[in-house]
Amino acid sequence: MFNGVDQQVLRNTAFTAGLQHWFPMALGQFQPWHTDNLYLDVLIERGVVGLMVLAMWAVWAGAGLWRGRRSADALAWVLAGSIVGMLSLGAVISVTEVPRVALILVILLWSSGAIRGQIEDVSRCNRL
Repeated sequence: MFNGVDQQVLRNTAFTAGLQHWFPMALGQFQPWHTDNLYLDVLIERGVVGLMVLAMWAVWAGAGLWRGRRSADALAWVLAGSIVGMLSLGAVISVTEVPRVALILVILLWSSGAIRGQIEDVSRCNRL
C-alpha cells in the first residue's frame, strides 16, 4: 500500500520479521466501554422500538425461511443457518460496530424475507 508520493505505508510487507506489525492487530485496542452484545447495543442506541424492529425483522425473515425449510430447499437452509449464526454471534459481540458485518446481517435478513414467495418457485424450477 503506497501513499501519494509512492512510499510504502505498511511495515514488514515481506514478513521478513515474522508477524511483527501484523498480528495480533487488536492487541491493545480493547475498549472496556463497548457493550459487546448486539441486542444490548441496539437497545441502548435505538431504544425499545429499535430492538422490537430488529426482533420483528428476524421473525419475518425466519417465517419466510420456515416455509422453504419445510420444502427441503437448500437455499432456505443456508440462509437460516447464516441468520442463526449471525444472531448467535450477536450475543457475544456487537456486530453493529463493524460496518461490513452489519451490512451482511442486513443483507441476510432482507434476502431471507424477500424470497418468501420465491423459494417454492425456484425449488419447482430446479427439480428434474
